[in-house]
Amino acid sequence: MAKFQTTRWSLVLAASDQSQERRRDALAGLFESYWFPIYAFARGQGYSEEDASDLVQGYFAGLIEGEKLRGLEPAAGRFRSFVIVSARNFFNNERERIAAQKRGGGKALESLDSMAAERRLANEPVSPADAEFAFERRWAETVVARARKRLRDELIEAGHEDRFELLGGLLSSSGVTHGYREIAERLNLTEAGVKSLAHRLRKRFGVLLRGEVLQTVDRAEEVEDEIRYLLAVLSRN
Repeated sequence: MAKFQTTRWSLVLAASDQSQERRRDALAGLFESYWFPIYAFARGQGYSEEDASDLVQGYFAGLIEGEKLRGLEPAAGRFRSFVIVSARNFFNNERERIAAQKRGGGKALESLDSMAAERRLANEPVSPADAEFAFERRWAETVVARARKRLRDELIEAGHEDRFELLGGLLSSSGVTHGYREIAERLNLTEAGVKSLAHRLRKRFGVLLRGEVLQTVDRAEEVEDEIRYLLAVLSRN
C-alpha cells in the first residue's frame, strides 16, 4: 500500500482516493491543526457558536468523504487558499440546513473545544467584512505556533526546556535583544554563549517553520513566498 505524501496538501489530495480509515486518519490531523481558523471564520460570518461548530464539523466530514477533493490536482493552489474558498462555499450551501440535522451522517469527527475557541475570540471580535483577513491571520498564527511547539518539544526532549522559556521571545530577528546578562546567569553561560544559543534556536525555528509551511503548499519552491506572505499578514494591524 502506498504511503501518504509527506506534505499536508499532498496528503489531502491522496486522501480523496484512499480507504475510509486512512482518509479519516489523514483528515484528523488537518482538523486538529486548522480547526480554529475555520471556526473563527464561521463566527466572523455571523454564525452562532453552535451553528459554527456544526458547520465546521460538517465541512471536515465532507472532506473525509472525499467529495470536495475528487479531481483536484496539486496545481489547484495552496491549501490555505483551498480552505477559505471551499469553507465559504460550504457554509453558504449549508446555511438553510444547519438547524435541520447534524453534519457528517454519523461519521463526523470529534468536535474540539469551542469554549476555548470562544475565549480566544472574545479578545478579537471580527466583523463579516474582516472575516477573510482574520482567517488568514489566524492561519499564520497557527503555522507559527506549530513551529514553536515543535521547537519547544525538541528542547524538552533534550532536557533544555529552560532554554525555550528564557529565549522563546528571541526567536525572530526583531525579538527583544536585552536581558542577555540575566539569561546568561540563569543558564550558567556567558553573554556571548547566550547570543550564540539564541542564534542557533532562531536558525532551528526557521527550519521548523519552513517544514510547517511546506505542508500547506504544493511545491518546495513556494515555501519562501508563503512565509513572506504569512509574516506580512502578521505584521498588519
